[in-house]
Amino acid sequence: MAKSLNLIKKEYLVIILIGVGFISNTQAVSTPYKGGKVEVSIKENTPCFSISNVDEKGDYTVVVLNLSKKIDESWSYESNFQRNYPSKNNCILLNKSNFNQFNKIQLNSPYNVTIGGVQRAYGLDFCVALKNNQYEIHDYMAGKCTKREISLWEKFLNWLGLN
Repeated sequence: MAKSLNLIKKEYLVIILIGVGFISNTQAVSTPYKGGKVEVSIKENTPCFSISNVDEKGDYTVVVLNLSKKIDESWSYESNFQRNYPSKNNCILLNKSNFNQFNKIQLNSPYNVTIGGVQRAYGLDFCVALKNNQYEIHDYMAGKCTKREISLWEKFLNWLGLN
């Protein structure tokens, strides 16, 4: 009987930990965009944009805005989800061939990227930093560019191969 109670306690502990991780993860990725966050990575030394939702249909627009008060610039890209889905393996590079009048990205300047489809929009504020001759994507929060920190929950999901 005592063994089964210990087993039940462990099961409840696992359920509670998963619940707390889920709640903290949903709070961490809270976003004003109905679709969620745009995923920004570095590819060919430039930001590359994607989304993880694979169910979108129709036309979409990617808009990148420089949020710096010193510079007023924006770039846009238009496509169709069926023709060019912005997935992790097929991300949209921020370059002259994709974005109208793109010149170059300013290091440590805040930017916003929005991918807007027919039903949902995805967005993210970010910065690009250079560290050890490698470009990195940083979060832009509370007026500062800060290095992305992976939460314990995200590390756990990565370890399980679920993220």
